[in-house]
Amino acid sequence: MIIASIIIQFSPEKFKIIDPLLTILFSIIVLFTTKKIVVDCFNVIMQATPQVYSLDNIKKEFLNVPHVLNVHNLHIWSLTTGKPILTAHVNTDGEASLVLKKISEICRKNDIYHTTIQVDSIIDEDHPEYISCKHNIC
Repeated sequence: MIIASIIIQFSPEKFKIIDPLLTILFSIIVLFTTKKIVVDCFNVIMQATPQVYSLDNIKKEFLNVPHVLNVHNLHIWSLTTGKPILTAHVNTDGEASLVLKKISEICRKNDIYHTTIQVDSIIDEDHPEYISCKHNIC
């Protein structure tokens, strides 16, 4: 841009087209070099699941843990780029601490260190302490 202004300074009529051409060229370069940053920012704002994670694979890993009966409301998103967060509800047959430990290990193995895991061991809907996860959000 500085070079274009110097050229235009010495011969404005002949080279005045250089300024808009270099501006367009510079804009295209900026667009291509910042595309990844813009996409990452958009995904954080939209709380999208980071591309490196598959919810289906994580859910399968959770379901392979002994005593896990069901996994639901599983979400992975980023609060900032490179810092994934996981939340999940897990139904067990009573071994809550063991299940929580194993699921936390799975999360760490997948480089997810910020987790909120709700472990529910009461699966009888008629039980007075049963927590219903039925809603119309997910």
